[in-house]
Amino acid sequence: MRSMSKPSSVDLRCQDPSSRAGRRRPADASDLPKGCATIAAGISAFMRTGADRVRPDPCLRRSPPPTVERESAVDRRIIGIALLRNEENFVAWSLANVAGFCDELIVVDNGSMDQTAPRLEALRGRFPWVTVHRTEDPNTSHRFVEGFAGERVWVIGVDGDEVYDPEGLSRLRPRILAGEFDRWWSLAGHSLHTTSLDPEGGRATGYPTPPAPSVTKLYNFGALASWKESNRERLHGNGMKFRKGWSRSRVLHLDRAQAWESCDLRLLHLCFFRRSSEDPENPLDRPNPSEVRAGPIRRAHIHLKNFLRNPLSGDASYKVRRYRRGVAVEREIESFGRPADWASVDPNAAATESMLGGS
Repeated sequence: MRSMSKPSSVDLRCQDPSSRAGRRRPADASDLPKGCATIAAGISAFMRTGADRVRPDPCLRRSPPPTVERESAVDRRIIGIALLRNEENFVAWSLANVAGFCDELIVVDNGSMDQTAPRLEALRGRFPWVTVHRTEDPNTSHRFVEGFAGERVWVIGVDGDEVYDPEGLSRLRPRILAGEFDRWWSLAGHSLHTTSLDPEGGRATGYPTPPAPSVTKLYNFGALASWKESNRERLHGNGMKFRKGWSRSRVLHLDRAQAWESCDLRLLHLCFFRRSSEDPENPLDRPNPSEVRAGPIRRAHIHLKNFLRNPLSGDASYKVRRYRRGVAVEREIESFGRPADWASVDPNAAATESMLGGS
């Protein structure tokens, strides 16, 4: 069992990420915000009836692979991984909303130059199972999770512009720990690629999934024999090797089987907003980590790939071509909370809420 003492910041180059596999979240989670689950909530999953369970996506009805063997539900863990660079505007809201879902939340800061670091220090004081690491190369970040392959571990990836519904995650956590989704390699949930947000009214407008793609990242590492990526960001790449009977096609699309209102796995994708004072005035000009390190040939390749994804769009930016698909809709988001809920962590939360009024 992990100690409740505050973990120290560790440089990625000084630690072997594979040694992290045995860590567990502390049992005392009494300081969690409203809507976040405690570890003890996992016990209630044993009492769920068949009517409560998610129906598999009808397009994936086939003979399932064997489930991951276990002694008890508490053998499973949920590990979060976040790769951040200049995320001061939303990082407190984003990570606080997912912290209660995780037994450990691994944060890798890729050389932030804004106020991201102070926000992370404050979050560590609030959630002792959050660990912060720093690296100059984002393509080393996958090493923090590769050691979990083959274990009874689910890994969730979260970016600094992704805000999950903590109440939905609090319901999803005990179901995962009880093994309800063990036959699936991945769960895909709803994403609202948000263009405007009313924190006071609890409403948001944006492009939904489908037809826009889901950006949720929740993987069952028990399905893997290994997943090593020598030069890729966390949870990117195709280097996974599956155990016998498994494949990457074993995805349960909750975004197709359930409506936004009833889905426990859903997020706001704030990609059309400025995430930092270090960003360009036009948030669409913010480069992805792969673009920051790309040479001229690589940048040309990225531009061509983005164009081919949506050639009818007049905007060449990756975000517009990928995420502004279909017709914008309005959604209820009251259970997501708001940046002001974390003003003790983010002194600029009020300014962030003002910015969210339109894009």
